[in-house]
Amino acid sequence: MEHEVDAALAKLPPADRARMVGYAVALNGAVATVDVFGSPALFKKLETKLVRSYLTEAIDVAAHKDIKPPSPADVKLFIADAEKAAEQPSYDTAVAATAIKSGAHASKAKVEYKRAAGARPTTAAPDSPAPAALVLYENYQAH
Repeated sequence: MEHEVDAALAKLPPADRARMVGYAVALNGAVATVDVFGSPALFKKLETKLVRSYLTEAIDVAAHKDIKPPSPADVKLFIADAEKAAEQPSYDTAVAATAIKSGAHASKAKVEYKRAAGARPTTAAPDSPAPAALVLYENYQAH
């Protein structure tokens, strides 16, 4: 299965592949999870482990015949379900904070890196305001 995933990814234009920050995964046509990383570099570091975890989850799921994959609009609706819920703090340290949301059909977990006061990304313009936090990872899961 891993070779099938690699073959499918090889069909993507290199420029698109270089900008990838995550995956939307469906089982039998229904969105099951969406993982989004804060940068292509962070995603690339974890991509192999992520794909293996998807394959491990799917191995026991009986595949139905003639199932269509979800559309981009279906993925957006899945994400929107979790996003409309109120955010609740989950885990907080001096370096990072995790917050969760739980919609009717999907839940979200978000991990943010806390920046030092006044720190800006190295690519930011010198006069741009420093963001309070940098989102490292967001995960949306079906209930």
